[in-house]
Amino acid sequence: MTSVGNTAGDLSGKRPARRGPGLLCRVRLFDAVLWSVLPLALGLYLFGASVVDYQRLAQYDDWWSRLARVDHFAWWRVRSVLELPQALGLDHGLSVEDTRRAVVDLRVNRDEFDRMAQDPIGLSGLSVEARLIQGNSAADVELRLRGDTSVHWTSEKKTLAMKSARGEMFQHGRTTIFSAKEVLPQFAANSMALDFGLIATPTAAVPVFLNQRFYGMYRAFSPLDETFLRNAGRIPGNIFRGDTAERGDAFKYLPRELFLNPYIWDRVAFNDRPGAIGTAKLSKFIALVQAVNGGEVPAAGEAAALERLFLILDRDEISRLLALMLVVGDPWHTSGVHNHFWYEDSSSGLLHPIPWDLRTLDLERPPPGANFNRFWRAALADPRVFAGALREIHGRNRDGQLLEAVTQRLQGTWERYRDAFEYDSLRCGPAGTAPNPELGTPEEVLGTLRKNVATLESWCADARVAVCESEAGGEWVIDVVVQGRAPVEIVDFQALGDAPAGVWSVTADFDLDGVRSAGDLEIATASAGLTSAKVADAFPGAVLLSGVRARERLEVAPLAYRFLVRGAGRVRPTLRNALEGGPVLVESLRAGVPLPVARGAHPWGFRPPAAREIVLAGNVRLSENLEVPRGATLVIEAGTRLVLDPDVSIHVRGRVEACSRATCAATTLCTWTWPTPRSRAAGSTTPTPTPWTSTSRPGRSSSAAWSARATTGST
Repeated sequence: MTSVGNTAGDLSGKRPARRGPGLLCRVRLFDAVLWSVLPLALGLYLFGASVVDYQRLAQYDDWWSRLARVDHFAWWRVRSVLELPQALGLDHGLSVEDTRRAVVDLRVNRDEFDRMAQDPIGLSGLSVEARLIQGNSAADVELRLRGDTSVHWTSEKKTLAMKSARGEMFQHGRTTIFSAKEVLPQFAANSMALDFGLIATPTAAVPVFLNQRFYGMYRAFSPLDETFLRNAGRIPGNIFRGDTAERGDAFKYLPRELFLNPYIWDRVAFNDRPGAIGTAKLSKFIALVQAVNGGEVPAAGEAAALERLFLILDRDEISRLLALMLVVGDPWHTSGVHNHFWYEDSSSGLLHPIPWDLRTLDLERPPPGANFNRFWRAALADPRVFAGALREIHGRNRDGQLLEAVTQRLQGTWERYRDAFEYDSLRCGPAGTAPNPELGTPEEVLGTLRKNVATLESWCADARVAVCESEAGGEWVIDVVVQGRAPVEIVDFQALGDAPAGVWSVTADFDLDGVRSAGDLEIATASAGLTSAKVADAFPGAVLLSGVRARERLEVAPLAYRFLVRGAGRVRPTLRNALEGGPVLVESLRAGVPLPVARGAHPWGFRPPAAREIVLAGNVRLSENLEVPRGATLVIEAGTRLVLDPDVSIHVRGRVEACSRATCAATTLCTWTWPTPRSRAAGSTTPTPTPWTSTSRPGRSSSAAWSARATTGST
């Protein structure tokens, strides 16, 4: 018999399974839990790791840490997983035994190194011993963490300082710094300092290996100390450091700005020789910067303070420094609180800037809160500084050559270490998005530099003036207001209409009082019947400059110049761009419109130094430095015997005449002697003076810079 409920042909006696619409009807609880827990665990890990990354940065209070975001770190970890096959392939090809290119091979106890790296604040100042492998030799070194912001401490690859044992040198110095921050952009920016003829530490991009495993690409350079000065061919002397961020401290209740508080400066190299004046030159420097207002309204005596400031600075060198900073787009990082280094040349008494930690930035997009520091506001109160920077940029960029050297350096370095850069870039990203700062690429860096140069060339072409020609008191008055950035040169003055019947002349209102007076200079004269009066070559103000206001950006501050015409009717100046030689955009200025007031010192307010002579005759002994400024002449009479004490120098920036007078006999010699403590008597520790004698024959003179130096240790 057939059981009730069974269908025909069903011999099993079991109820048939219910068929659903798909796979979901067959998912069991175990399957659901399994498939849910795995992505949930991965998500929790991703979230937790990203929070840890964020907290590692957020514990610091600086620009880098404020950019940190949890979602950015989460996306970076996802990206790392997707790029893992590429990273493994590149990592496999990186070998410390590759002899085709230079690498830094360090062997270190990894446990000790990791302990130091994981607690950079608590273990600050701690160093670990390591071995530097160079071919078949090895040297003992010390490694410690270095840096002044969180970007150096919180990244996977740390910024390091390597110090060799006493008596050992690596790349001509005991200490080498390996910076992990923005390797290619900072390599490009800081390497250009030498291209501009500035005192700067050489820099290079190199791969570092720890225990034969690739650790990262770094920018390597030496710190500023006496060894740096010797390698740069400079006389050892003071290097003043203004870097409160580097020192990590400040004086309580006192200003943090370097040019308001001299006590937060220190020295990283010392001039402790007899007769040295310690930090007196630094104090004078800060006082002069404070004396120059550099603000909206010129302070009384600002021009005089500027003249004194540029007695201890080289104005051309400051213009080159500004040109460099404008080209790399970073005139702000040398700020009011850090990155100031100034070398005091003990032979000349001049302070020389040392560029430090420059970045490659877009000049037209200043970082948030960026401003020119007090020194730049003071220096740029002299319009000649900005004009000199533009002249430097335009002259170096003839035929597009300004970036040629840095282009070759960047592309050569990238090609040499392409695999290391590509591997390291997989671990890097913008600030706050990855555990390592961006490396940069040659295309990005050179693109930024080219954009900056194009901007600066547009400044060099920005020659604009407004001219007002009016009659007052029986003579014509010409007012020229320079409104563009480029300097404007006056070629000549053209009389309009009929040629003047008599001699006519043009006088510059050189004393800036607005009327004809004794302080004015006659700059152009023409005979009767001539319609053109050429500007005298000796006139120091033939190039008209605009001023600049240094705030977040460099803004044009128009400057007015007045000329007075006598003996002719209406006269018009012929103008041209002093940099490019091209035309000037001229617009009319309506009579009666107030002329702009100079926001800084007016170029005509500076006076060329009066010519003077410094005469040395007979037996002369100098116990302190002798400075011969520009425009002065050092005359050494016939038969003079000149003795310089140790560490005393003669520095001539003007002219030297040694026995050039007609009274000098043909056979008379001038002699000068440097007694130096170089020689020692046998068995004695007391130096024995050894005279160095030089002679000068009659009739010799020179207008070039010349210096006689007595320096202990020279040969």
